[in-house]
Amino acid sequence: MTDPVFWIAAACLVLLVFVRLFFWLFVFTGWWRHSKRAKISTDLPPVSVIIAARNEENNLRRHLPAVLEQDYPEYEVIVVDDCSDDNTREVLNGIAQESDKLYITWVPEAGKFRRGKKVAVSIGIRAANHEYLVFIDADCYPASKNWLRCMAGSFRKGREIVLGYGAYEHKQGLLNALVRYDTLLIAMMYGGMSTRIKPYMGVGRNLAYKKSLWQNRGGFKGFNNVLSGDDDLFVNACASRKNTEVMFLPEAKTISKPPAGIKTWIKQKSRHMTSSKYYKAWQRYLLAAEPVSRSITPFVLVGIYCLFPERIFMYILIAVWVLLKLIQFFVLHKSLKYTGEKRLFTYFPIIDLFLPFFYVIFVVVRLRQRNYIVWK
Repeated sequence: MTDPVFWIAAACLVLLVFVRLFFWLFVFTGWWRHSKRAKISTDLPPVSVIIAARNEENNLRRHLPAVLEQDYPEYEVIVVDDCSDDNTREVLNGIAQESDKLYITWVPEAGKFRRGKKVAVSIGIRAANHEYLVFIDADCYPASKNWLRCMAGSFRKGREIVLGYGAYEHKQGLLNALVRYDTLLIAMMYGGMSTRIKPYMGVGRNLAYKKSLWQNRGGFKGFNNVLSGDDDLFVNACASRKNTEVMFLPEAKTISKPPAGIKTWIKQKSRHMTSSKYYKAWQRYLLAAEPVSRSITPFVLVGIYCLFPERIFMYILIAVWVLLKLIQFFVLHKSLKYTGEKRLFTYFPIIDLFLPFFYVIFVVVRLRQRNYIVWK
């Protein structure tokens, strides 16, 4: 066939399939070997757990005991009260009377809200007595009593950063499935990129790194003016394949309460996007390629069939669609198994239809928003 339109369409189809296979067979499977052969060190170092909290009295009352009751030989928990105007301080004082592991500090009133969460995190790091730091958010709780053992036990020789998985609670409804599926895809991306190419981010609700790494880099120097970035931009600046470990075992994850509604989720996602523009250009293009390719696949296939409605082409396009879906089905099933998110699988066909539309909404909302002033 000499029609140039045919060859352009064929080239577009081949490129699309290549991109999909690159992510789903190469990148997204990169962290599997860590889940299959994860070895927790028996030589567990003393650890400082750091929690930045602003107006979190209810979450601290509910979740902090689970952090203080970890099966770990020696650790402290530092909670930084970021100028809360609720009963956070009273709740912390009450818990501190029952646990000698808890240390409470606070953000001075003069620094209130100026640089977002990084001020509280920096104060917590400086107050830490130990070299190994593990971070969790106040609205999260560990999935098991072995969470700290898994995270800190992943600092094997040469490792300075450990990336964990931060999941959301299972609730009924499509929104909950969308949030959890999107969260899993993000984890598959940064987990896979860390083992296959180069680490580019981590999540602050389940992250660990050495205090000396933070000090030698100058803390959050270079992105102190960004609302987000205490987790992903720090990892982006400091991490390499050699110094980073991925710990996605089910017992090593943290769990958060999911957003209460669509507006809350969109606002949360848009806030998280404030730091992505500081990624390296090749990282931004690579990260955009997967959701874009996944979103446009059905439209490209239908468009090609409209141009070339011959039966043989219809069979080829259907075969391509089925192949891509089977691969996605297989990789997703394995990922859900390794992260302990099995109940999410039944929503997969429906979610794949709706999620691309939300990607567009996230970008539009972010472009229309002004810079944030506070982190809570």
